Amino acid sequence: MLMINIHGSQKILKQDSSEKEALQCKIISLINLGKSVDLEQFISSENKKEEFVLEYAYSLYCLGKFQQSIEHLETNKKNNPNLQKEIDILLAQNYYKSGQYNKCFELYKQILNSKKEELENESDLLTNFLAAYGLSNADDLDLLKSIQRYINTWE
Repeated sequence: MLMINIHGSQKILKQDSSEKEALQCKIISLINLGKSVDLEQFISSENKKEEFVLEYAYSLYCLGKFQQSIEHLETNKKNNPNLQKEIDILLAQNYYKSGQYNKCFELYKQILNSKKEELENESDLLTNFLAAYGLSNADDLDLLKSIQRYINTWE
């Protein structure tokens, strides 16, 4: 089904390369198929890096190009205030994978502090934060205590 989406999108894009829904369909299909090389090349070839900030950065992340992904996200962060949370989370993941644990921890801390009322449904975010905390040189027991009630125990 995903390959059909890609082929259908390509037909539409041959007729109208600016067709946004066809672009989105092809990009999402490439992500779901795990075709990160194709995704990076497609977004680059269409000059859509700024339009598809997260998708392009995610393709770089999947390819292990963490520093490039970080630079792309940081460059485009201010121009995309509606994607702030998603950009910060992907940035933190890039910091973690590239071994920048202190930066990762600080960014997760900032994310958690801005989302305290929503933390009950954010188990992935909490897990990633705790991993960054453990590998960083952080010593912030007050923060750990403040989120402790949101951390699920094995039930």
